[in-house]
Amino acid sequence: MAAAPTSKPGWVHYCCALFFICTLFLSIGLYLTVSGAKESDAARATAEKKASEATSASTRALEQITILKNTIGYTFETVGTADDKNANTVVGAMLIDIDAAKDPAIKSYRALLLKLQEQVNSDIQAIAVKDDDIKKKIETISLLEPQYQTKVTQEEAAKTEVQTSLTTATAALAEERTKKDKEIDDQRTALKALQEEYAKLEDEYKKATEVSDKTVKGLRDSIKRLNKKLEEITREDFDLPLGKIVEVDNDARSVTINLGSTDKLKPLQTFSVYMKPDAGTSGGSEDIKGSIKVTKIMGPHLALCAITTEILKANPISPGDPIFTPVWAPGQVEKFAFVGRFDLDGDGKHDQDLLLELLQNNGATLGAYVDQKGERHNGRVDFSTKYLVIGDIPDVTQIGDAEEKRAVEEIGKHRDKMKLEAEENGVKLVRLADFLRKTGYRPQHKLIAGGQLRRNKASIQNDDNPAFDGKLRRDDNPAFSK
Repeated sequence: MAAAPTSKPGWVHYCCALFFICTLFLSIGLYLTVSGAKESDAARATAEKKASEATSASTRALEQITILKNTIGYTFETVGTADDKNANTVVGAMLIDIDAAKDPAIKSYRALLLKLQEQVNSDIQAIAVKDDDIKKKIETISLLEPQYQTKVTQEEAAKTEVQTSLTTATAALAEERTKKDKEIDDQRTALKALQEEYAKLEDEYKKATEVSDKTVKGLRDSIKRLNKKLEEITREDFDLPLGKIVEVDNDARSVTINLGSTDKLKPLQTFSVYMKPDAGTSGGSEDIKGSIKVTKIMGPHLALCAITTEILKANPISPGDPIFTPVWAPGQVEKFAFVGRFDLDGDGKHDQDLLLELLQNNGATLGAYVDQKGERHNGRVDFSTKYLVIGDIPDVTQIGDAEEKRAVEEIGKHRDKMKLEAEENGVKLVRLADFLRKTGYRPQHKLIAGGQLRRNKASIQNDDNPAFDGKLRRDDNPAFSK
């Protein structure tokens, strides 16, 4: 018999109730989850849409910036700011370009490009003008081309003609050369005969020369004896004075002489002043009282002179004293020959310029002379030469320099030859000191160390010297000693 049903809930009921409750909660939770997920999806979709739009806008901006960079030509990563002049940014590089234009009116890159475009257009116009000029020149060349071709054709024809003539001339030359060779052979034969005859004549000439040399030596010895006798007879420097002292101003240390413009006298001319000669005698070296220098031409026969030297204080320069110089004569040009070293101012050096100045100041001219290299100039010592002036010649044994030694040896050789020429032509030989004494020349003083003034023994008292005390005196110059 079956058991009767009970009214109390069993475990089945509890399980069902629990299942129901769980199901309910799960349904609510599921609902809530699904509802939140939908809202999140909607929000995410909205955000993704905005992000997508922003990304698209950024991409477009980057693409446009890249296009702009490529268009400008600056592809730096950094664009830069408005006042940024960094050469490694796009804006900075552009600003530097604008500044480089050095035009205050250009404020933007577009203005710069427009300015450049104007320059380009101007250059294009200039090029167009030059193109037109080139076209004109091409047209000119085209017109000249036929003339050029004609000229070339003529030149080619002339060249061909010359070549033909050259060939003909070469053949004629070969024929002429053959003839000349034969003539040369004939001349060689004749020359050999002449050489043999010349050898005979040369032998005869040597014998004749020996006789001639003996004759010439005898003549030269005779000339020397005659010149010596002539010097003994004439004895002194002049037979008649060139002029005389007219007036003496001792205060101004000046004199006037009876020579002037009519006598062709010029300033700087110097004279020696002599004592009044006795009747029948002429002035000699021991009669020299001093020297004067012309300073001003005052008339046809009158000139003012400065007293440059007064040797004989016991017998001063006076009116009527005769004056003389060997390097000047009224209306004449005297010629002199020189050989050796001429130290006019006592500094140990050859004074060629001073020597030429002395001749020029006295209206004289330079004849034969030998320079310090041992080379001779102006020909021989002939009859027109008044004096052969002999200067010093150093001792070659005391010279170490080979070139200087050679030059001195040559000077010595020329001196010997010039002395022979002088003897043959009756030209008088004088030493430098005698020559200077007769001309009344006064060498200038030289400065030595410390600025002190020194008077050379070979010098004459120089009253132009700042050290000169205004007193005329006889110095120790051997050229002025009795």
